[in-house]
Amino acid sequence: MASAEELGKVPLFEHLRRDQLNWLVEHGEDYFAQAGEYLFHEGDDSTYFYVVIDGEVQITKQAGDGEIILNTHHAGGFSGEVPMLSGTPYIASARAVTETKVLRFNGQAFREMFAICPLVVSKLF
Repeated sequence: MASAEELGKVPLFEHLRRDQLNWLVEHGEDYFAQAGEYLFHEGDDSTYFYVVIDGEVQITKQAGDGEIILNTHHAGGFSGEVPMLSGTPYIASARAVTETKVLRFNGQAFREMFAICPLVVSKLF
């Protein structure tokens, strides 16, 4: 389980107070992905906002018969914020490159995060 101390080292959360970090721990969900496992697929309904705690996640997009790599997120990277905010499907896919630990937030927790942790909003965009 993610801890407040662990989250305080993540760039997205490093300026938060202890009570805010505790809120993230209580409202986030640890998820462990094996290498090669998809966290989400392009076109799927957006259900979670993901923050990489440990490991590596590639963001890819379909291009013809293949896919192109858009970005690679390491510890501290995040994904899924745009579709969660717009209520649209994921615009790309996310696949664990290595064994990866993420903290994910469902739609309600993601929206509540803005009121509880307003500094996070400025780092998302």
